[in-house]
Formats: sequence, C-alpha cells, structure tokens
Amino acid sequence: VRMKEYFNAFRNANIPIKSSWGLYDAQYNTQYLTRLMGAKVFLNPKHIRLMRDLLAYTTQGNDIVLDFFGGSGTTADALLSLNAEDGHQRRFVLVQLDVPVEPSSAAGKAGYTTIADLCRDRINRAGAALNPAEAHPNWDGNVGYRVLDLGPPTPVDLKVD
Repeated sequence: VRMKEYFNAFRNANIPIKSSWGLYDAQYNTQYLTRLMGAKVFLNPKHIRLMRDLLAYTTQGNDIVLDFFGGSGTTADALLSLNAEDGHQRRFVLVQLDVPVEPSSAAGKAGYTTIADLCRDRINRAGAALNPAEAHPNWDGNVGYRVLDLGPPTPVDLKVD
C-alpha cells in the first residue's frame, strides 16, 4: 500500500525522484550534505544511501571501485562509510576533470573554484566525520587517498606530410 501523490501537490519546482522502496528521499541527502559541507553546495548529487547500497551489493573485501565521473565525491564518501561499517578495505579511483564552478553558484560562493576541489574537500570531510574508535571498532580508520593532477593540456604541433 502506497499513498498516491499528485503532481500539483508538490510545492517545489524540483520534483524528486521517488523510490518505491521509500529509502532514497532527497530530503535526507540534502540534510546530510549540508551538515557535512557546512552549506548547501551541491545542485544534484547522487544519493549517498543509494550509492552505499549499490556498493554493498556489488563489492567485497579489498575491491577497487572505479568512478569515471567523480563529481562531488559521492562514491568515495559512500565507500569510506561502508568500509567503516563492515571493516573491509575497499579502495576507490575517482576521475574528475578540473571543471570550474560558476562563481555565482552555491559552491562558488562557498569558495570552491573547481569541481575537483569540491570533491577533495568532501572526501576529507567524510573521512573526518567517521570516528573509528567510538562507532566503528572493527575498522582501521584508513581514509587516506592520493591525488594525481595532470594539469592543463599542452598543445601539440602536428606536422602532416
């Protein structure tokens, strides 16, 4: 049994995608990210609970997760949280271009210049929010990661014969 919701009953112009499971509401995600980042800096992030569930169903042990669209770092955030919960050592590789954020956007006003900067800060904050000694005694507390910055592309002179 589910309550029927009518389109004209929504008060927000951004209609959320509703899950028939009722687990992945946008309100939880917005509140979590606002608490984590100190401000609402994301427009349309992937849902953290959905990402955690997907990773829990599809990974185990020391798997490596590759996300070619790292964006705001949801995959890393979810993976760190999942590792803390079950004590595994999953790792991640996120790929994110140094795409500039609009200075007038919420992220720009919060001081971020690129999406990659925002992603790194989120990973740092998500790792710091996990306390292995108190809530996760079976976890080693490893939230470390490395960054490979390729820098701006260099022009190549092509000579055609």
